[in-house]
Amino acid sequence: MLIVTINEIPGKKLEALGVVRGSTVQSRNLGHDMMAGFRTLVGGEVTDYADMLTEARQIATGRMVKDAESLGADAVVGMRIDYHSHVGTECQRHAGRSRGHCLRNGGEIRMTAKEKQGFGLYFLFAFGMAWLCQVGGCMALLQQNNAMLYQLALIVTMFCPLLAVLLVQKAFLRQPTGIGWKVQGKRRYWLAAWFGPAVFTVLAAVLYFAVFPHRLDLSGSWLTAAYGGEMDAQTLRRELGVSNLSYMLETGLFAVTLAPVINMFAALGEEAGWRGYMMPHLKEQLGLLNGRLLGGVIWGVWHWPLMLLVGYEYGTNYLGAPVLGLFVWCIVCFALNTLLDWLYEKTGCIWVPSIAHGAFNAVAALFVVLTNPADSYYNVLGPAPIGLIGMLPMLAAAVWLTLRRS
Repeated sequence: MLIVTINEIPGKKLEALGVVRGSTVQSRNLGHDMMAGFRTLVGGEVTDYADMLTEARQIATGRMVKDAESLGADAVVGMRIDYHSHVGTECQRHAGRSRGHCLRNGGEIRMTAKEKQGFGLYFLFAFGMAWLCQVGGCMALLQQNNAMLYQLALIVTMFCPLLAVLLVQKAFLRQPTGIGWKVQGKRRYWLAAWFGPAVFTVLAAVLYFAVFPHRLDLSGSWLTAAYGGEMDAQTLRRELGVSNLSYMLETGLFAVTLAPVINMFAALGEEAGWRGYMMPHLKEQLGLLNGRLLGGVIWGVWHWPLMLLVGYEYGTNYLGAPVLGLFVWCIVCFALNTLLDWLYEKTGCIWVPSIAHGAFNAVAALFVVLTNPADSYYNVLGPAPIGLIGMLPMLAAAVWLTLRRS
């Protein structure tokens, strides 16, 4: 949300939507008031009141932004903050005046020529560096069977979007990144980021096995294959204590406790680039729906070298390979991009979608253990939430969140 005190934004075509307000009343307790009174005798800053005013201003501005978002606004112009004698603050927007208009895209929000160049360079850097890492890692895996180098290349790849932002904003444009690094946001959005991916994973599996009940395999064949096929399911359970249930409990518990935080740091590189930088620009230029659609496709295509070279996500021998997988992955990325973008919009904190991204990476493949390895041909359909069937709950949520605002 762009907030300015002037009555227009240079280079922007604006549409007035209405008036927005945010207000709050703050007070200190008797002890703080007495200490402030003593301070007036000796002089100096009354830090308690200064902190209170700062907090009040932040609260009032936040409420104003929420009011503007409810109108579908992208910006607020003519911002004014009024301080009243009760040591509070009221951020007001006055109808019928040039200030305080709540604005959204008028169909022609324009970046400067250099900003357009910078946005283009961002994609050049984000794709160029990442694809070099992806191809290099895949070659190390395919030609040298070096899985460690491949995994390292994947980690570096995830930080390429953030590095692209820094190159463009700091080196080329010499501007702030505009990414929300401050830890903030309501608790419910943090909880949604933490546990939401697990919920969608469960819904994906339930839907997939409801559509294809004959592909539900409780024999433990997947675990047998995962352990090299040297022991059958009964031997695994007897000698190692490993079963479908123990695997799902252990993996699922880790996925909803430690994994979101651990994976968050790797996911941060992508989230800062895609959700923190790319999505605000795309939505400003194209609107909410088109911005999220294009953003999802861009994010999906960014993964294509991995999918084509080593079968990232679906393998290499699956239904409709390789075209169907590329197509389905872009739809999945639209859905996931929308949900992550929504979390970032609601909190203004890039750590929140990073946690959600990390949690998704940890839990998405949980229910694959209930399939037979021979059915991997149908991985492009489910039961993970990245399959054509499995993704439907997540896609429905993404479409609903977008259309209700559009």
